[in-house]
Amino acid sequence: MLPLWHRIRLGLTATFALIGVGLLVLAYSLSGRFPGSTVVVLAMIALALPIGIYCLATVGGWQRSLASGANPSGLTGWIIRSKLAPVLPIAFMFFLLGLLWNMDLTPLDQDAPGNAVLSRSINQACVTSARSAIGKTGADPDSAAMSAKVVSYCGCVSVALQREYTREEIAGLERDPGQLDKEERFRRIIDNCKTASG
Repeated sequence: MLPLWHRIRLGLTATFALIGVGLLVLAYSLSGRFPGSTVVVLAMIALALPIGIYCLATVGGWQRSLASGANPSGLTGWIIRSKLAPVLPIAFMFFLLGLLWNMDLTPLDQDAPGNAVLSRSINQACVTSARSAIGKTGADPDSAAMSAKVVSYCGCVSVALQREYTREEIAGLERDPGQLDKEERFRRIIDNCKTASG
């Protein structure tokens, strides 16, 4: 490789290594405030940037040095001879985009209120349904005994639903409540909570 391309490769690698250090510092500062997947993805990008740029600069430098009679050996020579060099930057870009696609940018302190709202919504729907079912049996849903059973039963259902289902699954069930009749998990939750609440 020509000395000029050695220097270019060194400069590019050093520049992106500094950017990588900055991303590692950012990942460390986000730890505990954002989901773990976000921190891991940032750390992976921080490591991939200098390594990827070094490899791309090596292949590019050897390509530009061929006219001088330089003859790369090993993997670099095979990549150049196989005409794969133009594909490498595109593949590297898609690799980075794939990593970014998996980032969850929802702060953890914003997710907690969302869970609270979801829990309250599930509990309210359960209480309405349970009181209606009690009324159909002829019992008084406002009596102290029945109110206590409803509170116990719906608390159990709310906790179990959030443990067994993801938020996306619960949202899907809310849009199409008819699915609940086909859900074995849901029937198991209902049976367990009926037994637990007496």
